[in-house]
Amino acid sequence: MGAPSEGRGVAGSMGGMTTAISSPPLSDGEALHPLMWNETGLDGVACARPDLSHDWLRVAAGVYAPRAAWQEAAWMERYELLLEAAHRKYGEDLVLAGASAVAAYGLPLVGTVLRRVEVVDGRPGRVRTSLLRRHVRRPGTEVVRVGGHLAVALPDALIDLARWNGLMAGVAAMDTALHDGLCSAEALEE
Repeated sequence: MGAPSEGRGVAGSMGGMTTAISSPPLSDGEALHPLMWNETGLDGVACARPDLSHDWLRVAAGVYAPRAAWQEAAWMERYELLLEAAHRKYGEDLVLAGASAVAAYGLPLVGTVLRRVEVVDGRPGRVRTSLLRRHVRRPGTEVVRVGGHLAVALPDALIDLARWNGLMAGVAAMDTALHDGLCSAEALEE
């Protein structure tokens, strides 16, 4: 990897519920935005029935993307659309975990494809939907703000990545985080 990234450090106090991470690696989205089923039929919407249009592609239950833009988009742009859709569908208080949190921190994802947004919560509901993969939040898990998203603290995200997506993915992201000084080996052992 290159020189350490200076914009990815943790800012804020550790005493509160959340702290902030500066310089979000995930963009706030530019060209590729989801169309939610519950938003169709309103003035200014491109298509009242996206499920019947060849211009729209269903990417998750109730979530549509412009077909041409989706097909040309890089994997991270596609994931950002899913992330925006998850926030719009389930609320801004989703807490990213595992691969989703690691992507928010801007660390590499080796051998991992982001098809769902990984979150931790204690809400009732299915563990897996076409948009989310829910995991149980362990007591005492620190939550931080990474750009515009809530996420588990980096050491927890890295351990979860290795547990849920394989050792290779976890080690690659851990190595980069340690090299860039984003966390310590001691924090990973806790």
